[in-house]
Amino acid sequence: MPSNLRSSSPGSPAGASTSPESEETFSPILKCLASFDRWPDGRLFALVAAIVLLTRVPWLGPGYGTDADGWRLVLVGRTLAAGGHYAIARPPGCPVLEFAATGLQAGGPLAFNAVTALFSAMGAGWLVLAMRRMGVRLAAPAGVALALSPVVYINSVNAMDYVWAFTFAMASLDAVTRRHPLTAGLLLGLGIGCR
Repeated sequence: MPSNLRSSSPGSPAGASTSPESEETFSPILKCLASFDRWPDGRLFALVAAIVLLTRVPWLGPGYGTDADGWRLVLVGRTLAAGGHYAIARPPGCPVLEFAATGLQAGGPLAFNAVTALFSAMGAGWLVLAMRRMGVRLAAPAGVALALSPVVYINSVNAMDYVWAFTFAMASLDAVTRRHPLTAGLLLGLGIGCR
């Protein structure tokens, strides 16, 4: 058996190795990833957001998603844009997103999904900055990993409210770590208004 597949102790799972050889194999990758922890906030935010946004581009146009709530949200936006009365897409309502849909619905699925994808990219960026301020090592890869998880990925290319609320919550967390409580409260309120 190759030495890098041998367990270092009898109780270790098969394939788990803590040998110096395996640590040396991953050392350059870890050093590269750790280097992002030293980047200035704006540059790190832009890098994370760009990576996340680029992963969404192929999925922006097909439709508003498979959940009927996304389509109802667009219908509410069309009604409001036509001068109609305010109605909720689903109880208890998500007024921030419903009023945003008023402008976004005119651009069709591509516009709505692109803005939602942009929100997911910004949410990942704010999460990374907040984690870094809280002392989390390798915050950038952790934030990108969350953004690439299936539940976040799928909901970041449709007209649903989850990613919008997540992004405002992450922006609020970032404001908390910067000791801006009023901004944090306002952003959290906007997040609640999306969900």
